[in-house]
Amino acid sequence: MKSREELLRNFKKGLYEGLILVTIALVGMGGYYLLGPAELPPLSGGGDIPRQGTGAGERAMAIDEAYRLYRENAVVFLDARDPWSYQQGRLPGALNIQEGSEGEFVPLLSALLAGGKRLVAYCSGKNCRSALNLVQVLEGRGVKPVAYLVDGWGSWQARGYPRER
Repeated sequence: MKSREELLRNFKKGLYEGLILVTIALVGMGGYYLLGPAELPPLSGGGDIPRQGTGAGERAMAIDEAYRLYRENAVVFLDARDPWSYQQGRLPGALNIQEGSEGEFVPLLSALLAGGKRLVAYCSGKNCRSALNLVQVLEGRGVKPVAYLVDGWGSWQARGYPRER
């Protein structure tokens, strides 16, 4: 039978090792949320996001083209990321549109299109499908045309283009 001191020492050692594991997990989660899921593989649909000239890719817009439209005040960006990511940083003037709430935005988006604005959806990065999904849902509700930003938020940031917080 183990002595009381040995049991206490083993308990403290186990508690210490558990705290280390919890700390590692929390640091890892914090890094994920700070850096974003830009390079994570898509959860569904698989494969690369279509590029220009490939069917659905006809709605694709390159970063530099989106920036040009931004400088001309001719675009409204549609952020398809989660609210937390949107609050951490977004393209200038972006509207955060969550899955399931698209219908609330149809009148506004239709009016923006009628007023000559281009609509461009974006999400985290090159493997994120949320922007393309948003485009498809909006077009299914009659809001056309809507483009999506190839490579999304990550590329916009990497180029040092303006952003809001």
